[in-house]
Amino acid sequence: MADIKLDILESPGKFGHNPRFGKIEEEHNKTLQWIWTPNEDGGPGFLDWLRKDQDLVWISGKPGAGKSTLMKFIHEDSHTMEILNSQIPMPKRTLIISYFFHDLGNPLEKTFSGLLHALLFQLLFEIPELLSTIQPHFGKLMKRSMNISATESI
Repeated sequence: MADIKLDILESPGKFGHNPRFGKIEEEHNKTLQWIWTPNEDGGPGFLDWLRKDQDLVWISGKPGAGKSTLMKFIHEDSHTMEILNSQIPMPKRTLIISYFFHDLGNPLEKTFSGLLHALLFQLLFEIPELLSTIQPHFGKLMKRSMNISATESI
């Protein structure tokens, strides 16, 4: 039982890491703190968006303008979790999962499949209770892939 859960967790992990995230440079000291300035104080409105639990935020700009750096900053900054956790009733928890597409990266960094592998890996790692839910489906997929591999080698 434990072995199949380890297999399930390792399966998307082989394809689910996102090398782009690690390659994004850190922001210069306090450069991106402006993102937390409220709209009424001349800020960009991100803080208001985050507090209102909106569905989508769109960040655009020219290549090299710092979009990925900004998103990595938001992802890692403790303010993000503090704000999100203040919006939900306990005992629920907030989980931030992410993926950074990279046109110049390896093939999986450019694909929807790479996105799905990475998100699934993060979810399973952070919420191990999900493993028992997908275990029966994973077993069927493994059997099917073994049967396909066996027939291809004939």
